[in-house]
Amino acid sequence: MIEKSNSTESLLSSLSQVDTEQSLPPVDKWHPDRIYKIDIRIAHDGSWYHEGDRIKRQQLVKLFSSILRKDSDNKTYLVTPAEQAEIEVEDAHFQMLDFDCIGEGKNQKLVFVNNVGDRTVVDSEHEIFMQPSPVTGEQNPYLNVRHGLTGRIVRAAYYRLVEIAVEETIEEKNWFGVWSSGVFFKLGTVEAEG
Repeated sequence: MIEKSNSTESLLSSLSQVDTEQSLPPVDKWHPDRIYKIDIRIAHDGSWYHEGDRIKRQQLVKLFSSILRKDSDNKTYLVTPAEQAEIEVEDAHFQMLDFDCIGEGKNQKLVFVNNVGDRTVVDSEHEIFMQPSPVTGEQNPYLNVRHGLTGRIVRAAYYRLVEIAVEETIEEKNWFGVWSSGVFFKLGTVEAEG
């Protein structure tokens, strides 16, 4: 059942139960009984839309993004203690705009910032991976952010990654990739010359 007119107001009302003072609400611990679909979409470029109109208030986008969760049913929800609303996501939940590289070598840490200002340290739980975009079909780099949510690494940030990438041999195959938090993340295979 799709509720329309009152669903956005209901969701905004239930946000009053969310402690906005802490960095990110514990959406993984919330399992409300009220579940419905709402006409909110995250576009391929990271823009948010409600009933076809772009949400221009960045603070509202940031608030909504803080209560996002992707569940085992492969659907994305805005979750509060009282309800969860299914939304549409064209590609990734976030755009990973840039990163800092702290340290060097295998123990360096890559810290990405996304389009709502959140930071994610690349490690064994927050992995960089390559996969085709559901929108363009092109191979793109993504980052596991949190609660099943992913961020697509934008082209400029990807080119910066390539600049610091190194070659590693894993299981007798040469890979091109980056190190972060002691983990090697593959960006592609190294073509043999000759």
